[in-house]
Amino acid sequence: APAGLPSGADEARWFSEFIAATWEEVNRPCSRRVVDQALAFAETREAAFDPEAAVLVLGDDHSANAPQDPGHPPSPPRFKPADSEGLLAEPAYDLAIPMREWNRELLDGDAARLGRERYGHLSRLTGVDPRGIWKWGFVERMSTGLLALQVDADPSERGMLTPSPRPGRRREPGRGWPIEAPVRSWSRGSSAPFA
Repeated sequence: APAGLPSGADEARWFSEFIAATWEEVNRPCSRRVVDQALAFAETREAAFDPEAAVLVLGDDHSANAPQDPGHPPSPPRFKPADSEGLLAEPAYDLAIPMREWNRELLDGDAARLGRERYGHLSRLTGVDPRGIWKWGFVERMSTGLLALQVDADPSERGMLTPSPRPGRRREPGRGWPIEAPVRSWSRGSSAPFA
């Protein structure tokens, strides 16, 4: 393994510290229960780190960080990772990114069911334990939603924590952005063996 490369355990500790501090900094935009669930999941991923089973993962390989290689024939397409962090972690770490991304369909549907379908599909495609995918995905969504609030991102970018209003439902004037749906729903839907 390359010397000095961070581990999945290091990343899980960083997420725990970031989530706890940022939740306070942005005035507790969601319930303590949801934060506690994210912290518990990060703790389980830290404890699950096995240097013998770890692989080199990219860290944040979402679609904008994986452009198609223009120097390669389009069929089959090849992609070149860009802006990758690189760390040694379980494969589930990188599979959390598809759990975090493609937010609109989660917001417009049954987030818990769609989340379970997504991690199940990723698990079947890769052979990776779905529990790690689910837990890293939950942590990623929580931290990204908090980051969006911290940097005052456009409301459409805050969707990791915030659903789009349902038809006929409006925000009350003077109230903060409502933090609910996907993360809370995933928390309720994450009963054993994923809790």
